[in-house]
Amino acid sequence: MAREDDDAGPTLLVISIVVLILVLSTTVLRVIVRAKRAVLGGDDYTIAAASLLTVGRVTCQFISVGYGNGKHREFLSVDDYQYINFLTWLTQLFLFPILCLLKVSVCLLVLRIKNTRPLRYGLWALITLLVITTLLPEIVLLAECSPVSAYWTSQADKCWNPNVRIYSIYLQTSVSVFADVVCTLLPVAVVWNLTLSLQNKIAVCALMSLGVVSTAFACVRASSLGLSVSDLSWVYCWAAIWGNIELGFGILGANLALTRTYYDFFKRGLDSITSKTRSTMGKSHSRSGGYALGSMGKPGKSHPSSGAWDGSNSANKSSQVQCRGRQVSSTGSEDTDEIPLGVGTSSSGIKREIEFSVEADSRSNYREAGGWGPDLERDATREDGPGREAGRMF
Repeated sequence: MAREDDDAGPTLLVISIVVLILVLSTTVLRVIVRAKRAVLGGDDYTIAAASLLTVGRVTCQFISVGYGNGKHREFLSVDDYQYINFLTWLTQLFLFPILCLLKVSVCLLVLRIKNTRPLRYGLWALITLLVITTLLPEIVLLAECSPVSAYWTSQADKCWNPNVRIYSIYLQTSVSVFADVVCTLLPVAVVWNLTLSLQNKIAVCALMSLGVVSTAFACVRASSLGLSVSDLSWVYCWAAIWGNIELGFGILGANLALTRTYYDFFKRGLDSITSKTRSTMGKSHSRSGGYALGSMGKPGKSHPSSGAWDGSNSANKSSQVQCRGRQVSSTGSEDTDEIPLGVGTSSSGIKREIEFSVEADSRSNYREAGGWGPDLERDATREDGPGREAGRMF
């Protein structure tokens, strides 16, 4: 029996916020890292599009909660109930393309790792099936009522039997579940054959297995719909909750599967900053040095071997100059040598200390400290053994 204090709206609000934060943070991280490494691909573009559509879906849900979404129909005004139905209709239009783009992204990622002909044909067939079954409920939602506004104003005489829409969603969900299983198990099988340590293989497979959790929530979402259309503000709110969890686990699993890429990127970036800081400190120390005058004779005493210091006899003092060098290696360790440049030096001369730094070739430094060089992900589709190369993607 419906109660006035029944309200799933706050639950929808909290879950939507958590899902939105996780989706946006991991997707932005993925796109930035891939862009910096110059390896953006179709899988990145599709997951980014899915994330943007998720923002639109969650925005509609935020607004709907303000009008009472999550409460039973009998406790809402007619205007609020109709506006909630309108926003629910929009969120369904967002949902199915998001699910399709998510699974297409995983398929494209698998093809970047291993691009054999049978696998390519099989995955493109699956992508085609996903697109078709995604368009089906979209078309039904748009064509079900004439005019379209009859859907949220509950004018049943101007709409098809609601079972048509429900069964089209069931069909889409069944194909989506099948695609989830394929997109979860296939990457696990491919990654398991890469030249990775057992620990890394288990970690990647565990992250990719989040798709199984997404599949479970897809089944819960479909079963929560039922065939009743008398209390949509309550029934569809719970369907939206399960749908958001499904999207969250799916996108999170697809993004976190590339955790190894993120780790390598930030580790090399940190090494680059450390190396540049040490180099800057060495150069600054060198510029702060000068002429050590403490070795000159006392004032008022004659030093035959030295004479007066001016520009005319500076050349004669070249044999009395010593060069003290400080070599800075690329790893930051220091090694000091004193190199005499002449003989017959006396304590009355001027000793000049010169510090210098020796750095590795700029091109090798760039590769080691921030310019990653040819990224191994671009070799993932080569026919001459993508296993070891593609393993660096993770």
